[in-house]
Amino acid sequence: MTKTEIRKAVKEQLKTKQDSLSEYSQKICKEILKSQEFTEADFIFAYSALDDEVDLSSVIYEAFKVGKKIALPKVLAEKSTMIFCEISENEFTRLKEGYYGILEPDKASLDINIIDGNILILTPGRAFTSDGKRLGRGKGFYDKFFSDITKKEIKKMGVCFNFQILAELPVDEFDINMDGLYTN
Repeated sequence: MTKTEIRKAVKEQLKTKQDSLSEYSQKICKEILKSQEFTEADFIFAYSALDDEVDLSSVIYEAFKVGKKIALPKVLAEKSTMIFCEISENEFTRLKEGYYGILEPDKASLDINIIDGNILILTPGRAFTSDGKRLGRGKGFYDKFFSDITKKEIKKMGVCFNFQILAELPVDEFDINMDGLYTN
């Protein structure tokens, strides 16, 4: 199957399971919160979920509660790029609709390469393999972002529903693998 065919097939599967996605999201969030990556992270790079993605709200609120810093992505469509912006708990409740209808912060970006401490990047995707290959929505925003990282204390973790894990995915030289997956 091509990347486009896989995206379409997964999208159809997500539609058929829409009623269960909230429950699955809570299970995945519990896994994230008890993980070593979360415990050791000083900074969590998360995302605002679309209706067919794992909702990370409970992870974000818990991270604030235990004193971790949070950053969310903001797409700069005119530059075909994505940046991350640090947010406060208050700002998390006041995100604005941005690119593709995704809720985004309205702040300046931060340079991931100069942040002190460990960083956990929770990464959405259309499909993954168990060994960390990732298929996104097709614009390459995360792959471009990952390719600019030079910092070493980073864990890139895919976040998906278990039916989004496939045996194999077509990849090219620009696709960046995840260090692991969180799933239900």
